[in-house]
Amino acid sequence: MCKYKPIEMARSMHYGNNYFNTYSIKLKRNVRLFSELEYHNYLTLELDSFVDSFCEQPLKIEINLDEKLVTSIFDMWVLYKDGSEEFQEVKYAKEIEKPPSRTFCQIQKQQMWCEQHEYKYTIRTDKEII
Repeated sequence: MCKYKPIEMARSMHYGNNYFNTYSIKLKRNVRLFSELEYHNYLTLELDSFVDSFCEQPLKIEINLDEKLVTSIFDMWVLYKDGSEEFQEVKYAKEIEKPPSRTFCQIQKQQMWCEQHEYKYTIRTDKEII
């Protein structure tokens, strides 16, 4: 059972140079992915027997950061068969090795929100996925 529904986003709004629209057997619906790495991450979730459900671009969050209200959208929400959940951000390792960057700030926002709301947060890179 998925408690999230993908946020509708135009292709031109999303960071990423590839677009995949594919059918998920596990979810029984099409999923939209905005990078090759997100697609490979999707495949790992689709084939993982411990994953019960997942949702791409599941939630847009708002968080106060440096006295500014900022937003971010997670790449993936995952529900495991044991009932545990996590939000994931999918990035190439080279993108997160150079703070301060747009990616570094995005991860900081998402980590803070997950800590405040007691959700597990995982950064999935090409080193784990591929």
